[in-house]
Amino acid sequence: MSSSISSKIHEVTVGKLTFSSDFDSGNTCAVDYDAASNTYILWMAHDCDGTQYESHFKAWFYFGVRGFTADQKVTFAINNMGKQRQLFNVHKLRPVTRTIPDDPQWKRIEGRTILLRQGSKKDRNYELRWSYKSKYSSEATVYFAMCYPFGYDDLQLYLEQLESICRGRVDLLTLTSTADKITSEHESSSSSSKPIILLTARVHPGETPGQFAMIGALNFALSDDPRAAALRSHYDLKFVPMINPDGVHMGNYRTNSRGINLNRFYSDPGPDHEAVTAIVELAEEYAQRDLLHLYVDLHAHANKTGCFLFGNALKSPIHNAWNTAFARVMAINSPYFDLNKCNFSAKNMSKRDKRISRESSYGAALGNLTGDGEQSNEVAHSENNEDDEGGDHAAAAVPSKEGCGRVAIHKLTGITHSYTLECSYARPTHTRSIPPIKNATDDRVGIHNSGCLTNKAAVVNGFEPQHWAQIGEALLVSSLDLFHHNCWTRVSNTPHITVANILRGMIPRTVDVTDVAGPVEVSPGITLKQLPSLEDVDGYARPTSNCCCRSLKASTASLEQITQAREPIVRQYPKPGCFVGKMYKPPEHLR
Repeated sequence: MSSSISSKIHEVTVGKLTFSSDFDSGNTCAVDYDAASNTYILWMAHDCDGTQYESHFKAWFYFGVRGFTADQKVTFAINNMGKQRQLFNVHKLRPVTRTIPDDPQWKRIEGRTILLRQGSKKDRNYELRWSYKSKYSSEATVYFAMCYPFGYDDLQLYLEQLESICRGRVDLLTLTSTADKITSEHESSSSSSKPIILLTARVHPGETPGQFAMIGALNFALSDDPRAAALRSHYDLKFVPMINPDGVHMGNYRTNSRGINLNRFYSDPGPDHEAVTAIVELAEEYAQRDLLHLYVDLHAHANKTGCFLFGNALKSPIHNAWNTAFARVMAINSPYFDLNKCNFSAKNMSKRDKRISRESSYGAALGNLTGDGEQSNEVAHSENNEDDEGGDHAAAAVPSKEGCGRVAIHKLTGITHSYTLECSYARPTHTRSIPPIKNATDDRVGIHNSGCLTNKAAVVNGFEPQHWAQIGEALLVSSLDLFHHNCWTRVSNTPHITVANILRGMIPRTVDVTDVAGPVEVSPGITLKQLPSLEDVDGYARPTSNCCCRSLKASTASLEQITQAREPIVRQYPKPGCFVGKMYKPPEHLR
């Protein structure tokens, strides 16, 4: 076949099978067939393939096949996979599949996958292979993807199912207890004095685990669980569920439609940086009103197992104790969270890739180095690079991780709690369980996960969407534990007993714990925000006679809508190519 690889395929018949990938998030651009080995060889498109913005990123694939006969056995080979040996050969990630109409639920493929080097070491090209045996008729279409897909159309379906709560297109969701409803940002009250939790996802379009964590957080926040009601009472919860819809729809792995890795430009966003510019403006506005309380950007990680936080190294020991205590509370609230993988080092706030690209200055300006262990054909990188927040370039305007969301938002606003949540594509690190919920007698508590939850199934079979969704729930529950009273906390069933004791154990003995930490500069003109005293935190553990958790309920209409939405979104998805909700409109330069 020709060595030229351009756009994604529409309908291509090779051998006796017909392939397609021209649907939301689809990504396959060429197919060949080796009759001797009964192997179908596929090439996936690079990010922004066929445009002037084409980059070297390639790891996400998603395609459909039809024409199988009953019990037909074939081998598929992705012939231009990046260097993802950790992900496929060490962590044993298996692609996912589903069959329309016979078996529409996504699941991991049976058997194993193997990543093999193609050509010489200098070529840095790999082939991903797996075998498949058809169980369905020739009319069925079988879909395969690197990980559980969640496209722009899926998000629009999700918002359509919230239509009684949201009016019109909503890119920033605001959830509060004013009327227990979601509104768009321009509809929400600008005079609200509640502290704000801001969650964002999908700055990197191929990182669907972070998307499912976002959906889990949204579903929990809308539920009738009294912990969710308490969150709505104390906070304005703001969600940006998909930062990079163009990249998602195009089937890109890490960039937007202009080939830009957006997670390098939070410190100095410009017109080409789209939603990042708006997020930074909002964060600064909230901080100026002293309202921004917690910021978390949700991602996926290819080199490590488990779910974990990247945080910032703070100069104040008391602020740093609060900063890292959030991770400890997360470990109490989710069996999928791996405290040992968390990184709060100063190096991780300004880290560069170990090797520098020899590409043009144009690539440098885009911040386009890989971050999760992938190696391109053009550029050599460290296989153990932990930079899933986005790659960098020595000549780039924004140096290294200083431009990623959690570092830049911290330096621009002075907030203590600014994080990247990383969710492995593959599986948890090891089997563990978490303590039961205290006094879980209310049947509304622990709708998703009650009792002594374990991650054993995820260790054996790999992560599924509901596991990542639980991480999103745990993120919000941990916010309640750390800053307010939680009648149904898990912390009381640990040796710490209270969050205040966790904090006391993390503050160096030489530090005066009565000091609430005065101004500490994090960047010119920006200082760390003041924190509560440990006496205030002790007070969280004592319930009042009119405890907020006992009195708040979600609106019935909201709950009916989200209950209907939860099953299709978390477990099942619309047929690829079937547009729902607001039709995707590509940016002008792609029309």
